[in-house]
Amino acid sequence: MKKYLLKICAAISMLIIPLPLMLMFDSAAFKEANILRYLIYYLTAIPAVSAGYLLQKIRASQTKPKRIFLSSLSMIITLIVMFVITGITVNSINESTFYSFNGTYVIFALLPAISLWFLLGIKLTRKSFSDVYTPLWLCIFMVETFLCYIFAFFLKEDHPLMTGAQSAMAYLVIIMALIVALLINQSNIETQINQRKNTNLIVPKGLKSYNAKLIIMVGTVILLAMLLRNILADILWWLIQNTLRLIDSILQLIKMETSPPITPDGSIPDSPLIGIQQGGADFTIYLVFIAALVLAIIFRKRIFAFFKSVAMRIFDRFSSKETETSENENYTDYYEVIVQQTEIKKPETESDCLKRYKKEKDDTERYRLGYRLYLMWLAKRSRNMSNKLTVEQHKALAKTTYHGDSDIAGISDSYTEIRYNDKKADADNMLKMDELIEELYR
Repeated sequence: MKKYLLKICAAISMLIIPLPLMLMFDSAAFKEANILRYLIYYLTAIPAVSAGYLLQKIRASQTKPKRIFLSSLSMIITLIVMFVITGITVNSINESTFYSFNGTYVIFALLPAISLWFLLGIKLTRKSFSDVYTPLWLCIFMVETFLCYIFAFFLKEDHPLMTGAQSAMAYLVIIMALIVALLINQSNIETQINQRKNTNLIVPKGLKSYNAKLIIMVGTVILLAMLLRNILADILWWLIQNTLRLIDSILQLIKMETSPPITPDGSIPDSPLIGIQQGGADFTIYLVFIAALVLAIIFRKRIFAFFKSVAMRIFDRFSSKETETSENENYTDYYEVIVQQTEIKKPETESDCLKRYKKEKDDTERYRLGYRLYLMWLAKRSRNMSNKLTVEQHKALAKTTYHGDSDIAGISDSYTEIRYNDKKADADNMLKMDELIEELYR
């Protein structure tokens, strides 16, 4: 799933947080339910989010402490001005229109929402969606919803709209839980990908989009089940009633066939099937449903195969031909092209190494190059010289090969400290090395 979509989901979660409080205060302020009021409430989110975003951008561009302080102060003043404008606007609407309501409750609903939306604008300047909506806000939302639900329970006798507010809060908890599950899942996958970037471990390709689609589908089913729970309950109860009615009629018919009743006036009682036929359309629908259920059981394998093919196309799994798939497909989100070096590296000559030695400015690296020049000189004059010899063996070999004035043992000991103990070459070391190189390559 793309990062900007996850950032939008995080922003939606932040927009939903003050909604339980708005539901409670709106139900207390008005006597009639109207969804248009909530649209008006959320129109105030546009200036709040925009102001927070722009002021945070201005603050982030400042470098001097005084300007940063003034930017922070301007953000506080802007928020206070928005509070004042909101209060004046609500009171003006309440006084100038015939649509009377308790303006104080509306102000109590809008002020926390404006504060949170202003903070959302500040958070939108950050790149990661995990910085926009954190687990702390989920805890705040759950506590807020619980308290608002309890208050609505005690206030619904005086304010009838509280019952609808309670139902809406229950749906909001489910919606928020699904969005948070999506964000946490994507955040965990992103963390795993970042941890495995420079390792041999791999993350399956398309895992983020696959999990996002799965969570969205499951969440949609859960929400539909919650919204249609009354309809589903009525359908289930209707099926149970018709099934029991059919069973009762069959049992009565069997009883009449085995022991026919004797009536004193000689009249024949009505057949139990007459009562079923009087059901008309209900019984016909019931028979069609039973027939469809039987066919579904018979052709269950083909039905499952059909839904499996649809799911594969939705999730983009196994939808392409095998000839079109590459070796690494479905295994990683990242591909790295490894360029093989086909050039043959030639060994460095004495003249090249000597040029590097004269141009090098770092004393430690220059000392290493000087010792390499010394080994090259030694290799030309001794058959026993090889790349596998240690520094101590070099010193032993120099006793029979080198007959100059330089202190080869001291130079070799200094090289050991520089190479294996990370010691830096000093001026005295370089003076001895320069004398040796000058003596060997004059």
